[in-house]
Amino acid sequence: MPQRWLSSLPIRSVRLLVDCKDTIKVRQQLQNEGNNVKVYRNSYDAFTKIYRSEGIKGLQKGIIPAILREGSKNMFRIGMYDPIMSVLHDPAKGSAPGWKRILAGSMCGLMGAFSCNPFELVKTRLQSASTTVIVGKHQFEYILYLTVDIQVFGMPSSLL
Repeated sequence: MPQRWLSSLPIRSVRLLVDCKDTIKVRQQLQNEGNNVKVYRNSYDAFTKIYRSEGIKGLQKGIIPAILREGSKNMFRIGMYDPIMSVLHDPAKGSAPGWKRILAGSMCGLMGAFSCNPFELVKTRLQSASTTVIVGKHQFEYILYLTVDIQVFGMPSSLL
């Protein structure tokens, strides 16, 4: 299991560098919602306004869920391929046919997508929350009151 978790380490590290761009993208997308005034002219303007009003913490909002998202997604996508292939095909019989490889890859992708979706939801909501400017139709207080209701099958209610 530690090797599977380590397989996602490089991707999780890269997330530290690109998370501020993701926060800027989310804020720019939300400013066009409803009848709100345009807060940011471009990406550079969004970067400077967020940095001035919220600091580096404002630019790195949602970093923990983003790292957990990448870790969970890639642990399944990269780390589970060989174990699934060993169940689907006996290596003593030679090379696996293409359909078994496609099936194993599809199963890994499905598990990765299913595992990372709740983290993506939390990350986006954290990034959309601004302490100074209301961006989007609704302003939520996710920083203080971040709760996820667990419903059927342990999924957040917003995914059902």
